[in-house]
Amino acid sequence: MTLKSLYNYECDKLLNGVDLFRALLPHGEHDSSIHSGEEGRFVENLVTEFLRNSLPDGLKVATGFIVCSMNTDIRSGQLDIIVYDDQKYSAIMKYGDAVVVHDKSVIAAISIKKKLSRQEFTSEIESLSKVGAMCGKNRQPKPYLALFALDIRGLSSFEDTVNDAILRLREAYPDRRQGWSENEMINDVIVLNKFILKKQDTKEEKPKVFKAKYIMCGGNNEHRNIYVQHLVHGIGKVLNERNHCSDSVLTKFPSIDFRKATEIELCTRDRPYRP
Repeated sequence: MTLKSLYNYECDKLLNGVDLFRALLPHGEHDSSIHSGEEGRFVENLVTEFLRNSLPDGLKVATGFIVCSMNTDIRSGQLDIIVYDDQKYSAIMKYGDAVVVHDKSVIAAISIKKKLSRQEFTSEIESLSKVGAMCGKNRQPKPYLALFALDIRGLSSFEDTVNDAILRLREAYPDRRQGWSENEMINDVIVLNKFILKKQDTKEEKPKVFKAKYIMCGGNNEHRNIYVQHLVHGIGKVLNERNHCSDSVLTKFPSIDFRKATEIELCTRDRPYRP
């Protein structure tokens, strides 16, 4: 089995798992299960299990909260998935399958949605942006921030759906007096078998103009492996930076044609959190 086939299988397993849950616990009138909350938790568990099986043993995957190591009065909201380095920084608290960790341990923060609505699009990015801000200036690489959905409440066409997603992304970062820093920018919006909105890596050390540049790909079923593989890829890049490693199997990624999506102006690369 090739790596591409493996990730195709993992993508299909996520999509088919929800169908099975709905088939076992069907709603009488809607295309859903009888309990929306439990269906959402089931989706989170599917993604959590996929990551636990795909990432190195030193990384832990859980739901929970992040607190600022310099000021514990600063904390995140509840996050669907936190990937943290348990070997260097153990959790502050564990309760059931959930944890409280401090910002220096965070490798990734991921919001999971079974079917992403237009309202959730902006609010989830705002929540993740706060995590990036909290982790600013903590002498660690910025955590990977991703919004991952199994489906999206789309518009009449694929292009309209993508363009609306780009608009929602921009709305999550409105003009404000203090501007935006790069550590507050979400890395990926991934909708299975639909599209990926991705922040390009910054190549220039000291550019004259700071901008977060986003690109997109999608709409091609033969590349369905890229959606779950990209999630692992993003986490692996942060891990490589922390370990001062230039390459690993986690960051091996197939060549995909991305196109320009949008740009968001920034004021700086990184800075301490501002409530």
